[in-house]
Parts: sequence; structure tokens; C-alpha cells
Amino acid sequence: MSATENKKIDLKEAEEWYDKNKDINKFFCEEMHKLVERVISSEDLQVHSVTSRVKEKDSFLKKYEDKKYESIDKMTDVIGVRVITQILVDVDKVCKLIEKGFDIDRENSVNKTKKLKEHEVGYQSVHYVLKLNATRLSLPENKSFADKVFEIQIRTLLQHAWAENEHDNGYKFAGELPSKIKREFYLIAATLELMDMEFQKLADELDKYKEKTSQEIKENKLNIEINSTSLIEYLSEKFKDFDNLKKNLNGKDSEVIQELKDFGINTIAELGQHITDSFIDKFKYYDGGNYLGLLRVLMITSDINKYFGKCLKEEWTYCPKNFYSFMQTHYPDIDIDSIINKYKLKII
Repeated sequence: MSATENKKIDLKEAEEWYDKNKDINKFFCEEMHKLVERVISSEDLQVHSVTSRVKEKDSFLKKYEDKKYESIDKMTDVIGVRVITQILVDVDKVCKLIEKGFDIDRENSVNKTKKLKEHEVGYQSVHYVLKLNATRLSLPENKSFADKVFEIQIRTLLQHAWAENEHDNGYKFAGELPSKIKREFYLIAATLELMDMEFQKLADELDKYKEKTSQEIKENKLNIEINSTSLIEYLSEKFKDFDNLKKNLNGKDSEVIQELKDFGINTIAELGQHITDSFIDKFKYYDGGNYLGLLRVLMITSDINKYFGKCLKEEWTYCPKNFYSFMQTHYPDIDIDSIINKYKLKII
């Protein structure tokens, strides 16, 4: 909405304004959605989701009428973006990024959590009303957004669950509730808030474990159980010079950890015994890949029959061409062709 459109208008004029600005609002919404995603990803911050919407016409008109706005630019949430985080601390991180990257209308922005008194529970979320800052407005593609504002809501997944349920069932829970139901209603809100706090504690413990594990690995104290964190930390240190190696397990953490255990590898120390200097020198020639592929290549080159006979649970239908070439070139003594023939694998 334009700050210059500040005369009081009636409902018919509001409808006309909505229709007139429909396309630019849709475009602005899409661009702000993408911009918020870029701002968040620029700090390598992972969130559950980023969504956006232009307020539906009926909802826009109803709110305009109910709130009795003095002018159309007083409605600041025609364009809305919502960021859902996994844990509480990430709400603060997103807020800092937003405050650094946009001009904020402080008067119309609110932290709903801080408005709750110590004995109150209920809806929690941070709401900002934003404009593009001068730097972004100086870009030619943003000139049409000079007077436009949008609202962004930032909250955790559990806060979102409460908000959605309260909103969807508002017609049931409106007004003064029977005391028993009212108490149960707020107990649910309190439980969700406690769960958020417990998830944050777990996240903090995991960060401490990661830091401790990283230090132990650097000190060569490797009697550490195999898990996602210890694997990533160890392999990141061991293969830190492999720039093309993606530092992930491709979402198959549980599968490959079980394969390692079936292979007889239960600790980082035992894993280290298999990662010889010879393996590292040869793996430099493996084309691309990630830690999942690395671990499987390691097991296959250590004992191919043991891996395929005892460890592999998922059905292989093909053999990657880069893996086949790698094995033929660097491990000619291992009969990879017999495995391909036995399992009827296609080389792709």
C-alpha cells in the first residue's frame, strides 16, 4: 500500500483499490518471499519453511470494515510472509537478519511472546511490518516497491501448531469458555511452550556434543560411537582437502550407520583403521560424491563380498559408471564384474 493513499475511503473504494493493485501485490509478495529466503540462506540458517500469501479479497474487505481503518495504508498485512523455525533460538536469529535487512515500522510491529505476562500462555509469534531499505530500493527492479509494506511472522513449528489450531477452531473457543475446558485449553498452550523449551535444550546439548566431539577428533581421541554428528565431524577433518566432496550423508544417515555396524564398524576409531593412506590417495580420483558414497566405497574396497552379502539392505539396480571406472582403475584386483553379474546391475 502507498503511504500517499491516506485519505479515508469507503468499502467500495477499498474493493476498487484491491482490484487495481491485485497484480502488483501478487508480484511484490512473490519477490518478498524470495528475498526473505535469500536473506536467511545467506547466513546458512536452516528453517522449517517460508510461505507467503496475498490476503484474499473477502478477508481484506471484512478486516477493513471490522477494524474501521482511517485509511487504506493502515492495513499493513495485505502481503504476508511467514517463517517457521524448528527451535526457539532460530526465531531470534531470523529476527536479527530481518532487522538488519529491512526498514521496520516499529509502531506496527510486535513480539506477541513479550506481551504475555508471566502467568499467561497462548499465541506466540514475532510480527514485523517491513519496507525495503534504501539500498534495495536503489535497484531498478525494486523501484515500483517504494511505498509498499508487508508483514512477516516468525515463530517455531510448535508455536505455529498452536496458532493454526486456535485460528481454525476460533469459532468453537470464542467467548468465555466453561472453566474446565478453559483450563484444559491453556494447559495445551503451556505444554507446547514447554516442549519448545525442551527441544531447545536438546539442540543446545547437541551443539555441545558436536563441539566436544570435534575437539576429541582433533586430539585423536577416537573411541566415539558412530552417529551422524561424529561421522560428519570426523570425515570433515579427515577429508578437509577434498573440495568436491559434499559434506552430507544424503539423508541416509540411519541406513549407512547400520551398514557400518553390520560391517563391524561401531566406533570412529574402528572406522579410522579402514581409512588408510592408500585409500585416501586413491579416493582423490573418485569423481564427485558425498560422505555416503565415500563410506560405501570404503566398505566395498575393504571387503566387497562382505558388504554386498551382509551389509547392503537396499536393492541396487545399477552401478554408477564413475564408480565402475574408479574400481577398474584403482582396484583392479577386486572383481567388480562378478558383483555386477551376480546382482544383474546396469552400468549407468
